[in-house]
Amino acid sequence: MTKIFKVRRTSYLWLLLAGAGLAATIYLTYNFFAVRDRLLDKARESARQDTLNAAKELSGFITMLKPLAQSIAKELSSKKLSKAEIETLLRENKSPEIAGLRVAFLPNAFGPDTKLYAPYMVEQEGEVKMVHIEKVYDYTKPEHQWFNNPLKKGPGFAEPYYGQASKTILVEYAVPFYHTDAEGKKRPAGIVYANQNIEHLKHVLDTLFLGKTGYWFILTKKGVFLSHPQTQFANKQISVFELADTLKNPELAKVGKKIAKQQEVFFEYDNEVTGAPSWLFSEPIEDTSWSIVGVFDKSELDVQPNTLRHNLILPMLALVFFIIMSLVCIISVFKQPNPSRWWSASFAVSLALAGLILWVWYATSIYPSYQHEGTHRVENKATLFDYLKKEAARQRYGVRVDQAATDVSGRSEKHEKKDKEGAVTKAKEESLFEKAKEALHKGFYDARFIPTGIFINNIRFVSASQVEMSAYIWQRFTDGLHDEIPRGPMFPQASTVVINEVSRIKEGKSEVILWEVYATLNQFLEFDQYPFDTKAIHIQLWHRYSKENIVLVPDLNAYQLINPRSLPGIDNDVYLPGWKLVATHFGYKTVNYASNLGNYKVGPFGVYDSVDKSGVPELYFDLLVTRQLLDTVVSDLLPIAVIAFLLFVILLTSVQQGYAVIGSCASVFFATVVAHVRFRGKIPRAQIVYFESFYFMMYIMIIVILLVALLYQLGFDIPFIRYRKNMIQKILYWPFLFGCLAAITLVYLY
Repeated sequence: MTKIFKVRRTSYLWLLLAGAGLAATIYLTYNFFAVRDRLLDKARESARQDTLNAAKELSGFITMLKPLAQSIAKELSSKKLSKAEIETLLRENKSPEIAGLRVAFLPNAFGPDTKLYAPYMVEQEGEVKMVHIEKVYDYTKPEHQWFNNPLKKGPGFAEPYYGQASKTILVEYAVPFYHTDAEGKKRPAGIVYANQNIEHLKHVLDTLFLGKTGYWFILTKKGVFLSHPQTQFANKQISVFELADTLKNPELAKVGKKIAKQQEVFFEYDNEVTGAPSWLFSEPIEDTSWSIVGVFDKSELDVQPNTLRHNLILPMLALVFFIIMSLVCIISVFKQPNPSRWWSASFAVSLALAGLILWVWYATSIYPSYQHEGTHRVENKATLFDYLKKEAARQRYGVRVDQAATDVSGRSEKHEKKDKEGAVTKAKEESLFEKAKEALHKGFYDARFIPTGIFINNIRFVSASQVEMSAYIWQRFTDGLHDEIPRGPMFPQASTVVINEVSRIKEGKSEVILWEVYATLNQFLEFDQYPFDTKAIHIQLWHRYSKENIVLVPDLNAYQLINPRSLPGIDNDVYLPGWKLVATHFGYKTVNYASNLGNYKVGPFGVYDSVDKSGVPELYFDLLVTRQLLDTVVSDLLPIAVIAFLLFVILLTSVQQGYAVIGSCASVFFATVVAHVRFRGKIPRAQIVYFESFYFMMYIMIIVILLVALLYQLGFDIPFIRYRKNMIQKILYWPFLFGCLAAITLVYLY
């Protein structure tokens, strides 16, 4: 029997390499899922722990009402006080951390000449006032459950209700107090109330650290929203079950029932605010019948996208190696060459390499590498307050921002460890009451800090390095703090800008000025990963006043939700052609100017009172955008594909025709140059970007084809070129091209 093939020794080597490739593929695939699951489990545990800590802290903030009300009730039970003494007692015990204190007597319990008496020390319109409820309505009527229920059920937290005097939803603890009658028996004389309003709860929730992007809400035992970033949910007393019906999500309704029963819950869903895939965690709030719920945007969790992208690409790289080694092994066992077999192998290898390129594109799209270019992101009040504290310390004591840990009053704090994410550590370690005070004060009372907001109506790229926008800018000034500071923002990036004042509203001690802005802003953008690049459009904000280092503070209270994925500060109808808006957020960048901009005084002995412009924190509003690929594929990739195909046709048909190949290659070269010049016009910077390297590969392929044709025509006896009329070059064309493109792709995108 004649053997048609025999096994060559080298075949064992190829087989061994193929086996190694297969083993690597299996291991790296397993490793990717293991790494992903480990990172997700770590992020999930961190989110769960954040929710647990939030429940404990919020419990302390709410349950602080209990001992306060009990102490006042004890004093009222121990002796009878006059009206003046009672009102003084309420006034002295009303701290900024609580919304109101109230005493409500039963009919004639205060005295025979006083039918009803209910003094209420409460916050109204930003001021603390004494309100007498008995002058507003008869609170003893059956419909007023806030008064009647504690008499029936005893002390405890009541279900939230709308307070007519405070004009907001209240969370309240009530405890009866007693007077001794003539017979020596203790009888109910009235009720003491201590409450928080939903504005207090919202401010406190805003100061609880929730990672990069997330939000909290509170549900009562009936599933009603007590607090939520979408304020209408709480104001209208909407339940989670109504929301589930609106979203057509029955699973959310089931989860709502568990939360209402104060069960710990973990749930994955598309959240009701941003629509992004999210994790939901709930924890019961101690001593209440409510639960706090944390919603975490999965895409912004600490899952290390660069690590996951690398681990997702590696198995495909190993698989391609396995395919190539397997094909080489199969071909090597055949004794007689077979062109059809070689063409099949060429097609398979080319397909595998093309698949590798597409796989890298896919990995880059789901695990992108965002570039924020050094801005310190402000995504919630916790990070904002922490940054401003450190900035105050730096300005006062001359320490670096990332080393400072000093509060505004100058009291220094020592952290147990230094963390590069100082804001995260500080926000988690800081006491709730300090954060609550900051939130309730709604800012820092410092003349250098000016609350500033922005709302973009329209924005578009007018060139690769300029954006054009129209927006509203507002600033809030406080009497006694900003009296000497001129009004108005500036845009140092602007090549052209028009600013028109729209309105000026005076409310109490605050003045809010609104401007309409039309500006063309210069941008410094990176394009090296084009078209898989992401852009951070930085809008730099200055103040007109330059005699002091004014710090613009983002007016976070002006935004319903400051989750970057919900795109705060930009109109929902804004359309950026060719781009997709991913997130918006405020940020700071510390700038060291080499000039004081002429801000100094000159006296008999020279210059004095110079303004130090080094290390000035400047406010930015950043828009994170990612390129939409359809336009790029049609306008940039399609010409390259056509050029590559034409070069292959030339290689198939014209190489043996001698110098005629020069004319064909010249035509393709001219077309390539035209396409390249058009492409280059999109890139304003002197850098070689990812897709541009494809054009350089086309130039290399043109040179290779010309070189093969010339060597063939000049009669050089080179077996590699002359074998079966340069069949080897034809077979290797696509594998070589896709191999080079795959290598380039890995260099730029891995």
